[in-house]
Amino acid sequence: VPHDEEMVPYFVKKCISLIETYGEDAEGIYRSSPNVTKVEELRELINSNPNDLSVLDPPDPNQISNDYIYCIASLLKSFFSKLPDPLLTREKSPDFLRAGEIPDSATMRVQLHRIVFELPDCSYFTLRDLLFHFVKLTEISKIRMNAKNLSIVWCTNLLSAEFTNKEEFDIQQRVIEE
Repeated sequence: VPHDEEMVPYFVKKCISLIETYGEDAEGIYRSSPNVTKVEELRELINSNPNDLSVLDPPDPNQISNDYIYCIASLLKSFFSKLPDPLLTREKSPDFLRAGEIPDSATMRVQLHRIVFELPDCSYFTLRDLLFHFVKLTEISKIRMNAKNLSIVWCTNLLSAEFTNKEEFDIQQRVIEE
């Protein structure tokens, strides 16, 4: 996957940039379902030439539909869900989940912080960009996505752990929210 000097995939940077540039009015960006046909068309175009991310650009930057934003958001989530090794890595996922079980929030944050610094550089810098993106989205009131909403939508795309019950899902979600 083509990437920048910090190992962040250009695709990720492009999607984040498009969402932040054009998505300030798209309520529930990562919750809403896009036109599946359009998402597949864009995915095929990207897969046929991963170096040409201009195919993601809006057809008319002056008239951006929410569906366009939802397509880009869907592609970004899909990118992370299809990684051979999740962003937070199979190796570190058990550590993240153990930290997520710590009842004291301050102690949990310290442990999560430590584990994040143990991630490979490509995961660390990509996670950093993704988290900065999430923070920006939470600050745009029209989007109506807070940290908890984002963590619910994203937790299964970033961690490798499978959950078998609501308690396990809640731990994954808590890790991503923090």
